[in-house]
Amino acid sequence: MLWIVFWTGPEQFGTQVGVATTSMLTPIAFTFVIGGHVPNVSYLTRMDYFVFGSTVLVFGSLVQAVLTGMMAKAKKIRCRWGFKDYLKFC
Repeated sequence: MLWIVFWTGPEQFGTQVGVATTSMLTPIAFTFVIGGHVPNVSYLTRMDYFVFGSTVLVFGSLVQAVLTGMMAKAKKIRCRWGFKDYLKFC
């Protein structure tokens, strides 16, 4: 679901931030739901590292969406690097 942020155009700022925000809520909700089903231990498990890493990646894409939207609004960017050969909006 999060890859939609990278495939929408920079001028569609609302769509990018909406998808990234929804994707940010997904690992948070997963943590709350799974928290009641696993034993409480004093160390981090592999699942904790996986969920934390996923959350960091999702947050990074949210930051990228905001920065790209700000640059597109200021007319400093027309297209993301590497995508202009594949997408028609560039």
